[in-house]
Amino acid sequence: MPEPLNTIKHNTTINILLADDDRDDRELFGKALKEIPIPTSLKTVNHGEELMDYLLANSNDLPDVLFLDLSMPRKTGFECLVEIKENKKLKGFPVIVYTTSFSRGIDLEMQLSNILSNQGAQGYIRKPDGFKPLIEVIHKELIRIIEKPDLTTGKKNRIKTGPINAAVSLKQMNILLADDDIDDISFFKKALEVVPLVTHLKTVSDGEELMKYLLENSENLPHLLFLDINMPKKNGHECLIEIKKNEKLKDLPVVMYSTAKEPDTISTLFKVGAVIYIHKPSDFTELVQVILHALPIASENIFSNGKLKCTFNS
Repeated sequence: MPEPLNTIKHNTTINILLADDDRDDRELFGKALKEIPIPTSLKTVNHGEELMDYLLANSNDLPDVLFLDLSMPRKTGFECLVEIKENKKLKGFPVIVYTTSFSRGIDLEMQLSNILSNQGAQGYIRKPDGFKPLIEVIHKELIRIIEKPDLTTGKKNRIKTGPINAAVSLKQMNILLADDDIDDISFFKKALEVVPLVTHLKTVSDGEELMKYLLENSENLPHLLFLDINMPKKNGHECLIEIKKNEKLKDLPVVMYSTAKEPDTISTLFKVGAVIYIHKPSDFTELVQVILHALPIASENIFSNGKLKCTFNS
């Protein structure tokens, strides 16, 4: 918690850029700033493309800090974060991710925080409920900026979490989804859009199409395969067996993603070589949560010789 609001004084104006597509959230943020005894100026942008255009046009006179929402149109906050940290003129610009959380558990919050930290964010704030908590979290971040000037010089205070961060620091995670259900595919695509990782999704609709694609692209495999069990022509279990017996395909991390819940089925899939089993959730938020958790865990499997075995049930 920051010190009481009436005790912290600062004479230099802090120039803040807020990127958020929610008008009410922008207005509330501005009102909160007026309650903090630190001189500030606020510039707002409504979407990712507008943000990047503004930063590139003002790269020689950047604000002191960016508060960045993740779920924005045209270009997501995560895509903007990656672009900022890869640009020589912008990479030292401090970014505080300020967003609605899709994860309700402490472990998932830490996972999200670690992912963002590894991509170069200097802070992560989950949008609080209520005006007073909002004042407090913004005030705390501004004090941190004042007290730690290294935040504005490009020195990154990163959380070190081993192989998991090495995996999610990929510029783009290429995902293959094998599923014959059109609605489930659409649901999965929408969930990926709000997961804070840059992803590319390729889909196939049956087992034969899956194996044909993998064999034709064995030198350039996706990073992860999400594999449904109940598919036509060749089911997911049969495909998993073929994948793990093929020298060129056996190291591909496979996430089983299905409606099946039988313990014996799940146990068999793990024995064959699946790294994660996910029971398909019907709720959108739950789907985002399991994908958020599964991507880094499955990615860590790349660095851990296939020893991870995890089950997620909705």
